[in-house]
Amino acid sequence: MYRTDKRLIHPIADHVTNFLIELKWHRHVSGYELLPSVQPEYLDGDGQLRRDPEFWEHHTLLSARGRPARIAPCGEQKLSYEPMKNDELFLRFANVETPEDLLLFVSRFGPLTDSVDKAGYEPVDEILRHSNAFRSWLSQGAQTERALNNWAGKAGRRLGSLDIFIVRDPAIGAPRFQYRPPHLLSALWLQLMRGLGAGRAEGRNHAAGEREYRECLYCGNWFEVGAGSGRRLDAKFCLDEHRILFNRRHAAKTKGKRG
Repeated sequence: MYRTDKRLIHPIADHVTNFLIELKWHRHVSGYELLPSVQPEYLDGDGQLRRDPEFWEHHTLLSARGRPARIAPCGEQKLSYEPMKNDELFLRFANVETPEDLLLFVSRFGPLTDSVDKAGYEPVDEILRHSNAFRSWLSQGAQTERALNNWAGKAGRRLGSLDIFIVRDPAIGAPRFQYRPPHLLSALWLQLMRGLGAGRAEGRNHAAGEREYRECLYCGNWFEVGAGSGRRLDAKFCLDEHRILFNRRHAAKTKGKRG
């Protein structure tokens, strides 16, 4: 017989959204470098050597004479760590918009996938498409939903595989689902899913403390608002300092126009 003690039976939503993520990852001690793309070459009908600028829109793997823009480690020595101890790492990834942003992210948190181990580098454009999808999920709206649908395609887009465990959470003494993804990118997708919370498609219930995310009007970074976040639900800036700087900049522009 099932017991109805509320201390023993948790809401399904808690299990769906309040799961654990376990990942032991690494970053290279000597850092990383951003390498430009090398366009593949081919012979045209006249026997002339040509370069195909459209090639890397559809290919990310090595070819005989071409490589995509990529991030490669400067050495082989690795330092192990546990990135999921940072609960808001997915927001940091959502702020990655350029190859230079990605280099800074990888330098601090390590490669996103096992591509470095297999091919010797991380393909920049492919990873940037994922960070762009993160921003679409966080912003939500008709336009971003269409972009996500196009990116997913009819067959769907594989984000990774998972090992699923039930473990005892020492913090609360209760069983929890624990997901163990194969690499950092999959773990970040899980963090995003957990952060958005269950029932998003049905609309947010702010009284219940569901999370919401905003893009800072000053720096463009994504941040959490609402209950438990330290920022009001109607906050437009990730930091009070950014609100002050934004208002100063706006005042200066207004004064300049009047002058």
